[in-house]
Amino acid sequence: MKPVESEPKDKKRASALAELGKVIIPAKIRPYLRDYFMKAGFNDVPYVFIAIVFIASLFTASLYVVYNVFPTLGAVVFPDVGRQLSPFESFGLVITNPAIWLNFFKVFAFLFLALVATLGIIFLLFYLICEYLIYRRTVAMEKVLPDFLRQVSQNLKAGLTLEKALWASIDPVYKELGYEIRLLAKRVMVGEDLSEGLLTFGKKYKSSELLRTFSLLSESNKSGSEMAYIVDRVVESLEKTKSLKDEIRATSSAYMIFISFIVVVIMPLLFTLAYNLVIVLEKLSKRFANVGNVQGMPVNLSNLNIVVDTALVGNFMKGAVILSAVSAGMLISIISEGDLRSSIKYVLLYAVLSFISFTVIFEILNVVFAGLFSSL
Repeated sequence: MKPVESEPKDKKRASALAELGKVIIPAKIRPYLRDYFMKAGFNDVPYVFIAIVFIASLFTASLYVVYNVFPTLGAVVFPDVGRQLSPFESFGLVITNPAIWLNFFKVFAFLFLALVATLGIIFLLFYLICEYLIYRRTVAMEKVLPDFLRQVSQNLKAGLTLEKALWASIDPVYKELGYEIRLLAKRVMVGEDLSEGLLTFGKKYKSSELLRTFSLLSESNKSGSEMAYIVDRVVESLEKTKSLKDEIRATSSAYMIFISFIVVVIMPLLFTLAYNLVIVLEKLSKRFANVGNVQGMPVNLSNLNIVVDTALVGNFMKGAVILSAVSAGMLISIISEGDLRSSIKYVLLYAVLSFISFTVIFEILNVVFAGLFSSL
């Protein structure tokens, strides 16, 4: 009996969270948001996720205010009138005390800023993930587009109209492209013009191949051209474009290897050498400071007292290595894929590899330099 009772409760909780998510998102933005999430492969807007993120961000912001803002609030002092005040007089003292209003506005301001910062970071990450999913769907459609158009051409040569040739070419092998063609078919069945539907689909994704292909099919269908011939020429153009991209990617592989070697090996090595050089200089300065002033020396060696915050230097180097890895990942994604949206996988890969390489080289060279300059 318990599982049967828990299912309606789970549905009620999910529906309540979904309603909260709809309240957070303005009504005018919801249609555009739904179209955006459908491009990323979602069937609907994840209002439940939006509500959970909002609640978690509010909780996180509240913890920040409690542990970091409350201890800094000013003391509230009430005047001593020498008698017991009535509730109305106590309320008047409270609302007219400037320290209370100052603390209130301080807490509210920091809570609002912490909430906005937390929501901004989370939704920025979610936006990057959605953009990457959209990019993957776009690449998957571009990959199967020539095969799909060949099948459309065969159906056209068999005597079918463009509309029926498109519907007959839908196959589970085409996955994302087949799904989009099904949506197009549903819109045409309810009264949308086929040419307008093809043009709308071509503009839906940030893809020059999809835009050129379906805008050409749309214009050719309007003008009554021979569609089989047009489709065959489009397939030839797509294959030439694909071969040209492969050649460019092959010629730029040397640059990718060079950038990868610099980021993963050279930069961690140079940063580690610089770190150990600073440590050696610090030790030398302490030895010179013990010597004191030497006659004939233009510099007073006792003043050479170099103090280095090793923790700060180490954190700076780690941040610099990760930042360089992020930049290299974005650059390599543009070189290899031609689109910045594919940089997420490269950024994660190079950041992890660079950090591991820096940690290993750092530990090894620290041991080596410690043995070489142990006498200092």
